[in-house]
Amino acid sequence: LEDKSNFLAGVNYSLKQPLTRWQFDGSVREDTILRQVDVIEDPGDVTIEPDDDVDDASVQTTVQRDRIVLRPSWSRSLSELTGVRIAYRYNKVDYDPVSGTGLTEFEDHRLTTELFRNITEIDEFAGSLQVLKYRAPDADREYDGVTLEAVLRHRFDETTSGEIRGGVFTTDYDTPTETGSEDGYTLGVEGSKRTGVTRYSARLRRTLYPTGAGDVVRTDEFVFNIFHKLSERSQVSLKSRVFENRSLRADNPDANRRYLSFEPRYNWRMSPNWLLDLRYRYQRQNRDTDVSSAESNAILVSFIYRARRPLD
Repeated sequence: LEDKSNFLAGVNYSLKQPLTRWQFDGSVREDTILRQVDVIEDPGDVTIEPDDDVDDASVQTTVQRDRIVLRPSWSRSLSELTGVRIAYRYNKVDYDPVSGTGLTEFEDHRLTTELFRNITEIDEFAGSLQVLKYRAPDADREYDGVTLEAVLRHRFDETTSGEIRGGVFTTDYDTPTETGSEDGYTLGVEGSKRTGVTRYSARLRRTLYPTGAGDVVRTDEFVFNIFHKLSERSQVSLKSRVFENRSLRADNPDANRRYLSFEPRYNWRMSPNWLLDLRYRYQRQNRDTDVSSAESNAILVSFIYRARRPLD
């Protein structure tokens, strides 16, 4: 048996003032490519937070992964109708072992500035500018990019909301074998619906994500989540994700792959702080450079302790 361990610690803090809101999310986790550990989340919250982890099951060997994600953000109302949001995301990933896996350690920085305006009581329009900096020093690869997007958010009623976004990106890259740039477009549609004790959320999106293959890839993905509350102490959920990665460079076809995951889940709150988590996870991938596919099945049982203490 291989000696591998999984570990996860997360923190969430928010401070809301009359015109300003500060928020910080952070997590430190140790897992493997084949057996990922999810970030700490409320089982009742199925709103989709974009996850830039597209390395799931990217290799068929047990590779230990250490990941740090930090996400501070700040927003402020400039008037009754307009406001500004600034968010920074830091993502650092290390692998062990690296030799023979095609993976490389990397750091990814993203700074996003968004100006928004409420054009009606149920519609919001925003303009977003994101600056990307990706560094994989061991592979001597660097990416620098800018993405500009327009976003329209609409609230259909008290239980249904959605948004549509579109934009353009430009990325410069520098590697030992290739130097150049790549331009393209981004596009996204997402929505959520609540009906009594059931919630639904979905997202279809094209965007840029960092990878352990030493690349920033263009990803087309579809995500669909369902949550259903069985009682005051138990709930079931379903998380599914499909994506296709395409390298921005011509000399790294190993980064091109298609991935599917499917995860039904059951939660039972044993006490205010302890949670029993049961889940089944199915994963499947296909690579352009390999005609065969790979898949995995896993049953996971977890006891989760969550300390809840509101800050005044």
